[in-house]
Amino acid sequence: MRRSNSGKLVIVSVLIVAVVSIAVYYFLNSNDSEITIQSPSHFDVPLDTGITTVQGASLGRLLFNDPLLSRHQKISCASCHQQTASYADYNKQFSTGDRGLLTKRNAPVLINLIWKSHYFADGRAQRLEQTILNAIKDTLELNSDMDLIVERIRQHPVYNKKLKNIFQIKEVEADHIINVMTQYLRTLNSWDSNYDRMRQGTYVFTEPEKQGQLLFEQQCTSCHIPPFFQDSTPILTTDGQKLLSPSLRNIKYSGPYMHDGRFKTLDSLLAQHPYEFPQETHRKKLSPEEHQSILIFLNTLTDEQFSNPNSY
Repeated sequence: MRRSNSGKLVIVSVLIVAVVSIAVYYFLNSNDSEITIQSPSHFDVPLDTGITTVQGASLGRLLFNDPLLSRHQKISCASCHQQTASYADYNKQFSTGDRGLLTKRNAPVLINLIWKSHYFADGRAQRLEQTILNAIKDTLELNSDMDLIVERIRQHPVYNKKLKNIFQIKEVEADHIINVMTQYLRTLNSWDSNYDRMRQGTYVFTEPEKQGQLLFEQQCTSCHIPPFFQDSTPILTTDGQKLLSPSLRNIKYSGPYMHDGRFKTLDSLLAQHPYEFPQETHRKKLSPEEHQSILIFLNTLTDEQFSNPNSY
């Protein structure tokens, strides 16, 4: 009986190894194809039109989720940018980096990035590649460097071979790693909310949603411009900082809010914002009913599929 059971275990083990081997082989050698971003008609033409392929973006996703990129291999990009939080850091005012220290700013959402002209809270970067390099080099984030990462990738049995296959190269360099990660970021796009369906004529806003939209357009669109609900022109805070208005898409899942994460809830955000900006102090304070109306509209910007890890 024992020999029989042992034999069955050996057979099962061999089958598992065979299946895994076939999957890895397919991942390394399957043909690649370019991804075409088919955005809805109410979206503009993307500003970033770089080539994105299935294999490139897929490998970029693996690297995005791999602690290998951090110096001590403790955290990954996904540690601070979780899909379930619209790629922000769920319920964290500040994120914990590779050295166990807190970042200086709240982790931003990563959404519809190819339509942005500037990145980071202060807009200091103009290319997606710069955002990846900054996260890698920042001592409060991944705390690493490209030489170290390149060496690790070259020694990795899957990543090294896959990169060589994608780019048809003999030796993996830093640019190849940054390239596939940028490809992945280009795929983080959201246009499946009730707001988008309304714009496409497949959904009709309820009366409360219509009232919220009207109030939002009167009060908020000078800084949060539809359809992306963000702006690329920095505004000045009372303490002298220049900040970009972030996207409000999927805001339901991306709290806490503001560049310093000081507002834990949307209610607390609306109670104070945007009155902390000098150019907005003249605005009339909104009533509790008006707050609720805007919240109802903001919920129409929720794309459940975008935040679902099983949807990618």
